[in-house]
Amino acid sequence: MQKHYKRRLRSIKRQKITKLVKEKKVNFLWHVDTVILTLSDGGYRYLITAIDEVSKLAYARLYSTHTSRNARDFLED
Repeated sequence: MQKHYKRRLRSIKRQKITKLVKEKKVNFLWHVDTVILTLSDGGYRYLITAIDEVSKLAYARLYSTHTSRNARDFLED
């Protein structure tokens, strides 16, 4: 059953991100990035940043782990 499911997923046409029509509205399009900071004791910290394309408003948060829960927390804030 696993093979058939994977084969079916490959046959589905995906929408390309190039079809997005950019609008000049505040909060319409955000650029999000993660920077990995190396600590002197060998640990890591993850800085997630976002910048609004129109208003140039920026937001950043620092996390100790790089998990989907932290990404969700960032996007909800």
